[in-house]
Amino acid sequence: MIKPLTMLVQASLYRLGLECELPDDLRELALFSELNDREEQALRRAVVGRRFHAGERVFQEGEPGLGMYVVASGEVEILRCESGRSVAQLGVGTFFGEIALLNEVTRMATARAKTESELIILFQPAFDALIDRHPRLGVKLLIALARIMGVRQIHTGNALDALVQSNGRDPSERPDPPPSRS
Repeated sequence: MIKPLTMLVQASLYRLGLECELPDDLRELALFSELNDREEQALRRAVVGRRFHAGERVFQEGEPGLGMYVVASGEVEILRCESGRSVAQLGVGTFFGEIALLNEVTRMATARAKTESELIILFQPAFDALIDRHPRLGVKLLIALARIMGVRQIHTGNALDALVQSNGRDPSERPDPPPSRS
């Protein structure tokens, strides 16, 4: 399953002129830094490299989540469609869309290449096959994901605390009711 899927996607990208080379050593990226040589080679067979032009959409809010993306070069912007507001700027070594590896969910935001970018894509079926064939590698990847996501959660909590403090309202308080019409 892992090889045919990867080969099919790579062939399609090659025909479209969008395939890109993977970095020489995936372990230079924080998410993969703890892998040994054999694990890095197994991961290399499961991922696909894809080039995105500046302004090109990676995925759209509301679409089904198909996999996770790691920024190998360039910069990606995460946008909320409702507000059109940019909520994150992601550079080399960062990843996004990781929830799609664990749950079948729709995308909660839009991702767009801010600059010419090369992304490493790990599709959910390839991830599942990788875990089946290389359980220790799967555990290492899941631990690395959990650690980085935990740090992100702490930063999000701190930002939320700062926002609440700047508003001067305890988040457990109910908002003032609207005035009654009499």
